[in-house]
Amino acid sequence: MFGWAGRLRNFFTLHDREYVLLCPQFGAGCGLLHLARSEETAEKTADWLVQDCICEAAAENFAEWAALQLLRHGWQKIPVLYLVPAAEVFGYVVKLPPQLGKQEWQEAAYWELDASLGERGLAAESFHVRSRLIPEQDNCAFTAAVRKDYLREVQADFLAAEVTLADVLIAGNWGSISAAKAGWHYGTGLTPLADAEESEALTQVMQSFLGYAECREERLPGLWERKRERLAYGRMAAAYAAIFFLLLGMVLAADVYKYQTAAREQAGYQAELVRLAPEAQALKEWQERKQNLAVKEKMLQKLVGKDIVWYPLLMHLGLKTTEGVYITELSGSEGKVLQLAGRALTYDALAEFMAGLEADKEFFPGGVKLEEAGTLQAKKDRPGKVIAFKLRIDMGDKTDDRAVAAKT
Repeated sequence: MFGWAGRLRNFFTLHDREYVLLCPQFGAGCGLLHLARSEETAEKTADWLVQDCICEAAAENFAEWAALQLLRHGWQKIPVLYLVPAAEVFGYVVKLPPQLGKQEWQEAAYWELDASLGERGLAAESFHVRSRLIPEQDNCAFTAAVRKDYLREVQADFLAAEVTLADVLIAGNWGSISAAKAGWHYGTGLTPLADAEESEALTQVMQSFLGYAECREERLPGLWERKRERLAYGRMAAAYAAIFFLLLGMVLAADVYKYQTAAREQAGYQAELVRLAPEAQALKEWQERKQNLAVKEKMLQKLVGKDIVWYPLLMHLGLKTTEGVYITELSGSEGKVLQLAGRALTYDALAEFMAGLEADKEFFPGGVKLEEAGTLQAKKDRPGKVIAFKLRIDMGDKTDDRAVAAKT
């Protein structure tokens, strides 16, 4: 796959570029191989490099010895493969009828193996069975079986040694790659094995490994069927986290931008308010004066109402009020009736005040009527008693307000 799609797929999938191969049967002893895929050559073929080859004459506990070697060389994160010895593999080539589908030839190979195991008093259910077509031979398949009990023992030993096996390989000619065509060579700094027996053992091991590693199927032909390509969950999580933080950063940047814009606008408004402060103070004073004028205007409207012309009336009452008389309350109604209350020091002063009002027929054509009169105790600063009175004055229905105002 080419283009960005291919790049994304290669980025989010993991391919095994190196392995650690554990060989419990390597020549006369046991061995451990560090294998790495080389760069593409001029012929566009990918070879495998034998980077390290560690041989041991004998090991009492192969799992503990392998764990020690992995720890010593720092290979704990490299996928670990286990190569089942040929002595533990029951396998042979099966001749199949022509024109069989994949499912059909696999079933045919399985039942052929089951029949062979039955002759030895064994059952196929006790074995892990793998079958694969051989391209070099028409209608032929290689079938191999490994005891399940043996694999459980191996897995228990490696779990006790704290080693996780990625897959289990089957020794033998597993696939289409022969020893003569094996695409492998020694890595830089590693000299070929001088011992003929170990060199032959290495060739057989690489023959089994290349049949496994160069398989083009989605699942590799190991007993545990390790996937050729796996999702890189760490990279996916990192990509999702990067996208999340990018979006979060964009949101935060937008919020910061809005905040700064609002802060600048607020600062501008504050400066404008400071500039307009004198005008705002002048406007406030003007509104206060306006309210005072409105109150006075309402009072004047009452004084110059159509029923009673209060201004000339008050002026006239002030002229007619005699010495010793004080007006304390004055009210009128729509019927031209004036209610007047006050205090008088003596009855003579009150009589003189009423006589003056009675004599002014132009202003008070209806006359003056005394409604109440009585003595009250005077204030402390004025010893004696005073007379409280209430007068009713009928202003008349046809009083000429303009004449009254002119007279006043």
